Amino acid sequence: MADNQHERSSATNKEIREFVVFTMDVFEVLTFFVFFCVVLSEFQCPKQLQTTGCTCKQLIWWNNENKTIVNCSMANLQTVPDFKVLNTYEISHLILSHNNISEITSGDFTDLMIKEMDISANPIVSFETVSSILPRHLNTLIAKKSKISLDADLAFFRGLENLTELILDSNVLENNNQTLPGNIFKDLNLKSLRKLSLQSCEIGGIHSKAFTGLRQLEELDLSYNYLEEVPEAIQSLYHLKKLILLGNNVMHLKDNTFHGLQYLHDLNLNVNEISKIDVHAFSGLEHSLKDIRLHYNNLNTIPYEALRKLKNLSFLVLSRNNITLIPKDAFVGVTNLRILELDSNTLTYYDEMFNGLENSLETLTLRETGLRVLPVRSLLFLKRLTDLDVSHNRIISLSYGDIGKLKLKTVDISHNHLTIIQPDTFIGISRTIGLDLDNNKLTNLSFVLHVTPCAFSYIDVSGNDVICDCDTEKIINSGIVLGVGPTGNCKIEDDPSNHKYKLGTTALSRELEDRCNRTERVFDCQTMELQASTASLITKSLNFVFTCTLLCYFVSMYR
Repeated sequence: MADNQHERSSATNKEIREFVVFTMDVFEVLTFFVFFCVVLSEFQCPKQLQTTGCTCKQLIWWNNENKTIVNCSMANLQTVPDFKVLNTYEISHLILSHNNISEITSGDFTDLMIKEMDISANPIVSFETVSSILPRHLNTLIAKKSKISLDADLAFFRGLENLTELILDSNVLENNNQTLPGNIFKDLNLKSLRKLSLQSCEIGGIHSKAFTGLRQLEELDLSYNYLEEVPEAIQSLYHLKKLILLGNNVMHLKDNTFHGLQYLHDLNLNVNEISKIDVHAFSGLEHSLKDIRLHYNNLNTIPYEALRKLKNLSFLVLSRNNITLIPKDAFVGVTNLRILELDSNTLTYYDEMFNGLENSLETLTLRETGLRVLPVRSLLFLKRLTDLDVSHNRIISLSYGDIGKLKLKTVDISHNHLTIIQPDTFIGISRTIGLDLDNNKLTNLSFVLHVTPCAFSYIDVSGNDVICDCDTEKIINSGIVLGVGPTGNCKIEDDPSNHKYKLGTTALSRELEDRCNRTERVFDCQTMELQASTASLITKSLNFVFTCTLLCYFVSMYR
């Protein structure tokens, strides 16, 4: 009788799961077609192009924005093909990368309405230095590794008034000082340019007027060059929002380095040699800067005097520096910081080290910081902390209530030295959490049986030598946890073959049934989760209908 009830219950739960999953799939498909409806139609390239190895296809978007793509990459072309044979189509995307094209002339793209073009990895040794050599309607031009001399006359870019993105990575400078000269963009009339990338161009210096003429620029990428300081030239880029200086040799951020950049919100200085940041280094960015990345530098301390002026800073990366002690009140004033990464610093932990972040910090990563115990007392007052990563440390054990006190949603304790987890570790858990225990030295999972049912959304125990015992059988069959894995293994203690079983598989269940009394499934965490998903789905659906109705209303009002 009990078995029949159990089977009926399982069947009902299965039907619920299938219905909810189906409903969610239908919702996602409908949303996709409403917002991203695309028709893909192939059309044959004319014979003249077929012989070159070019391919053609057409994408038609729901809003009637057509994308006609001609792909001539890696076709061993010596010259630009004659695209006049495609004059019945409006080519929107042209790919000519990885060929042997050495020259581009003014007649190559006559009357073409190309919006995006990639001419990367061609040995282009000469352009005709006349305006309008390139399609005048270009929005994006990608010209990586094309041997373009950045300190020569760039007249072939002149007149591209619609160009918004220019990628010139891995090109060359011919002057002995490896300096990007002044005024090279001044007369090109690139008035719509928003993004310029000059990665890996061996730039050692930049003239103060190098970016004159690019006043509308919003993103500048100077990664992997040889710059020893943040170039003064950026101060003329009044509308700059994102600056990437990854992989340079910058050593010092001086006062007023970013003067005039009142819209800058994203600053990437990863992998430099910064050892000093002056108090007023970020002057002028007090209300704009949101994201600072200082991974892999030479900082000995948190640059707190410079940071506390940044009222909207939400993401700070200070991993892989030489920080050992965080000064008391280092984060006081940084009231909006949500994500903090301190990985690979040998930190000293004390109770008040995160003062100032009590009501803002949500994600904290402390990988490779020498931890031997979970620093609960240092984290206890972070009221909004939901995601904690303490992986790749030396944590041997967890103490009474460690996890429960912190009110987390996810905790990553992978790649530590845990041998056993005491049942009282999770006392006080008030929400479902995900637990990553990958690559520790655990031999059993019995702690799960002493925790509130469905307390874990998942437990990852892969990389541990867990023993397949009757506690393991209870965990798998009772339904007390949504999932154990995803690639976790265990082995039977007295099995001479030392065979490893995948947790949650039928083979393991059968093996354990011969050794243990089969545990009835008394919990169904998956159904509980799906019920929550259903509630969320209904809310999303109502919001979707409301938004569409509101949109239709405004459209009808302004017809």
